[in-house]
Order: sequence, then C-alpha cells, then structure tokens
Amino acid sequence: MRRTVSCLIALLVLLFGAADAAQPPAVGAKAPDIRLKTGDGTELALSSYLGKKHVLLTFLAGGGYYNSRIAARLRCERDRLAGYDAEAVVVYPGSGKADRFYGVKYGKSALTLHDLDGRAYAAYGLAMRGEGKGTWATFFIDKQGVVRLRYLMGPRRKNQRRQADLLDIYEDIERTLGVWTVPKGPRKITFRQGVSPPGYGGCTGLQIWPRYKKKETLAGKKTAFVRSGTGGEFIIIQFQDLVGDGRVPRGATVHRAFLRLTTINHASTQKTRLHRMTTPWDIHATFFRAGVKDGRDVPWRPPGLGQAGANFDKAPATADHQVPLTGDVQWDVTDAVRGWLAGKPNHGLAVLAESTKTPDHACFAMPPFMWPDRRPALIVHFEERDGK
Repeated sequence: MRRTVSCLIALLVLLFGAADAAQPPAVGAKAPDIRLKTGDGTELALSSYLGKKHVLLTFLAGGGYYNSRIAARLRCERDRLAGYDAEAVVVYPGSGKADRFYGVKYGKSALTLHDLDGRAYAAYGLAMRGEGKGTWATFFIDKQGVVRLRYLMGPRRKNQRRQADLLDIYEDIERTLGVWTVPKGPRKITFRQGVSPPGYGGCTGLQIWPRYKKKETLAGKKTAFVRSGTGGEFIIIQFQDLVGDGRVPRGATVHRAFLRLTTINHASTQKTRLHRMTTPWDIHATFFRAGVKDGRDVPWRPPGLGQAGANFDKAPATADHQVPLTGDVQWDVTDAVRGWLAGKPNHGLAVLAESTKTPDHACFAMPPFMWPDRRPALIVHFEERDGK
C-alpha cells in the first residue's frame, strides 16, 4: 500500500511539477529579468539594458576555471558586439575568485554574473550544474527585452567547443538585426583539408620558427604556434584550388569570406593578426628559405621573412585582431578572397602575434590534425552570375 501511494505521489509530482517548472523562453517571448552580482561584487540587472543595448546572454554548464576562460573569451568579444550595439553577459554557478583572476589576466572588466543558488538558471528553465547535467544556453535579447535567438546545447562535455566559439551565432545576429550583407539565396562553401569539397587537398599550413636553426621544414606537424616576443613563431597558411567544379564558379560574386582556425590551448591572451603573403612558398618553407626547387633552396626576398613588407604586406589584411582564448577564431578575409578569385596571386596569409610585454602563445590545429572538424577552414559565401 505504501509503495502504491509513493508511486502515485511521484507520478503527481512528475505531471504537475513539470507543468509548473519554468521552460527556456522561446524566440519572441519576453526574457525573464535576472539580478546577480559580478565578479567584483557589483550588482547587475538584465533589465538595465532595456532601451539601451541588445544582450548576448550565455549560461555556462558549471563553474570552475575552464568556464572562467570561456567567460573571458566572451568578454573579449565585446569590441565586436559593440558594432551591433550589443553587450555580452555570462552567467555561471561559480564564485568570483576564478573570474577575478582571469579578469586581471585578460585585462577585461568582469561581466560574469555568479548564480550560486541557481535563481537565474531556474528562471530560464535550465539545469544548473553537475558533470554532464548542466545546460549550455545562449540567448540574443533585443533592446525591448525580447528573445530574438535561442541556442540550447545540452550537457557540457558534448558541446563545450561548440558553445565556446559562438562564431556561427554572429551570422544569425546580423540577419536578425538586418545588417547581414549576404543576400538571400547565395551558396556557401567551406574549404577544409580532406573534408570539403570532397577530396579537397589544397590547404597547406606551416609553422615558421626563427629560432629553429636547422633547415628542415616543420611541414606535417598537426599543430602550430603563434608566439609573441623576440624571435616568436608564426604561421603561414594557404588555400589553393578555390575555383572549379564543386567549388567557387569562375566569375562568381563573393559576398563574405572567413578564415577559421581552432585553438588547441585554452589559456592564451595573445592577440593575432593576418597579413597577406606576397612571395610564393612551398611545403619546404622555413624561416631561412621560401622553398626548394631542383634540389636548391629558394630564398625569401631580402631582407628576409622577419621584416614586414618584404614577403608579406606591412599592413594587416583585416581589421580583426583576434584573441584565441579557446575554441574557434575567425577573421574576415573577404577582400583577400575577392582578389584571389579576380586573378591576383594567391600566396596565402601569415598569422602573426601582436607585440606584447608579456610573452604568450596560441596553438592552432593545422591541416594534418587528427580531428577533421578542427582543421583550418576557409568559408566563402558567393553567388553565381545568373543568381544560382
């Protein structure tokens, strides 16, 4: 009898309790207001942004230093979000200790909200914490407090990388705000070694190491470093065979193009920038030579690869100076790709570190990396002449 009553009570709780439990707000619904403290103890209410800014609100599936690094990555996106008149706000159930540490390390103000008792998670119908039980979620909320975009990503371990980069969300944000410059209907193609287009093998990426005295190439390495400081390493990368059947048609209009690299380390503060290479090179390239022809070294143009303007453009190829804290990093390379498809020499790009007082490094996956989805990618949005 007692067992029957217990089962009946459990069933009633399951039926009626679930009905009363909050559900994640749907697109078009009003976003619940939350009021929590930041890492420096300041109280912040989501409603304080009403009528002022859009908000990219992200809930992390647990606390700890790893999530603090992701929060720092989102804070580093503030400059980019400012272009959309938006702010990044992060919620996670950790203390302010880790957030303050990374806030100082990355030189960013603390915009992480600490939900120790789970009030905000409950208001948004999300699981708060627990290994494999927390919910990763991101909401884009407009100035009127309405949810315009929603991403529910499930347990932490299965989605940590997808949640960390947020790069595809920016395209959705631009479409939502009506500022996406690609018209409806264009095609998108991703060039990635051994993945797409089928059989593609035109990507080469090399680490250039000035301190590496030997002349052996570093080709074939699965990862490569970009490092600041004297004699720091950098990367040269090239995507060839972009035009043809199953690729970008000749004469197509390129609307947007992005270079995407995946970081392997998770604690870099190193800012990186792109420069267009102006000298041809091959897989045998090192700091001391551009390649090998007929058994002989082919030198770089004087005064060598270490001097900007000689073998790569002095000015950066894009205004994006990314901080590869964790996950994917993306640069807008539309102008470079348009030039290559118009007939300009395609000698690839150099990924260099900005000079800093404190040496640091970022480690990127290269074309031979064991996980194909983390290999370098060139993403091109294009439209053929007849509009196909």
